[in-house]
Amino acid sequence: MKKRIALLSVCLIAVMMMSACGSGNPTAVTDRMDVQTLWREVTGQDGYPQACLIVKDELARESGDFVAAFVAAVEESDGWAQLNPAEAVAAVKANMQQGVESSMTAVSADVVNRCHIKTIRAAEAKLSVETYLECFINMEKETEQNLIGGKLPDDGFYLTPSGGANPSRSVKVYMPDGATALALAGAMANHKTVDGVNIEYTVVPSNSIGSSVTSSAADIAVVPSNLAAKLYNANGKYKMAATLTHGNLYIVGGDMEGAQTLAGNVVGVMGQGNVPDLVFRYILKKKNIEYVVSDVAVEGKVAIKYYADGGSVARALKAGQIGYGLLAEPAASSVYDKIHE
Repeated sequence: MKKRIALLSVCLIAVMMMSACGSGNPTAVTDRMDVQTLWREVTGQDGYPQACLIVKDELARESGDFVAAFVAAVEESDGWAQLNPAEAVAAVKANMQQGVESSMTAVSADVVNRCHIKTIRAAEAKLSVETYLECFINMEKETEQNLIGGKLPDDGFYLTPSGGANPSRSVKVYMPDGATALALAGAMANHKTVDGVNIEYTVVPSNSIGSSVTSSAADIAVVPSNLAAKLYNANGKYKMAATLTHGNLYIVGGDMEGAQTLAGNVVGVMGQGNVPDLVFRYILKKKNIEYVVSDVAVEGKVAIKYYADGGSVARALKAGQIGYGLLAEPAASSVYDKIHE
């Protein structure tokens, strides 16, 4: 009898230890902080123009009226994805590159709202774009990366299309999967032609959007704004027509009272040297919060632990392996909501 009791006690302790180690502490994830708010605090700008619409220079020169009409169609679609979230996801999936599956799952109107989708034409967006690109000039010095080509693009970068005949062929529009595709979901669903011109929409994995423009396959594309500047500074083949998403990054984790809360904790970040990482580090620098790359917490500093992708950050959060994670929408809400199911 005593042996049975002892054995039962050992098993119970083992189960408790496995539970504590294997499942982590999902209840520790209690809050999310909009990085856009932090950006406003350090720059005075309401949002960072994370993604933009670029147009091949040749198309803009020869068919400016068509380009203006297309931008107007995209602008007209602002808010459509929020009103029709299920249809928006369906539009993204229906236009995925052949042989590729979308990472999109069901999204709510609130999730779409947190993507901060709004079409702002290039001339009106210039100040916010230049403020945003200054971040990358600053980070070029620290990372020794060519992020935007070492300088702000000149005025020719900001497209004001006008004149010209409509193109005589279909126009190819490429965009990365995710929030940026949601920005064009209304256009994909409702504007398959613009001024009588057929539009071929293609949604590609986010890591391949760069090749779509460097190969000149895209007539029009949605790209990160820093990539747009880098392309323009390199060869001027594409110009910015509008900004589309204005900050869709969130920090998910325990209770937060501003960025200073993160000091002394580990923050999981997706993709070292990519846009989320650079924006996050820039904000920390502007707030005079020290950071280090570390897998463990460091007193008084933000410990940045890098992961390959958002999914890896999400799994680490769910397992209680990190205190906070930097994620983009719609993944940020998906992780937060799933942990609180």
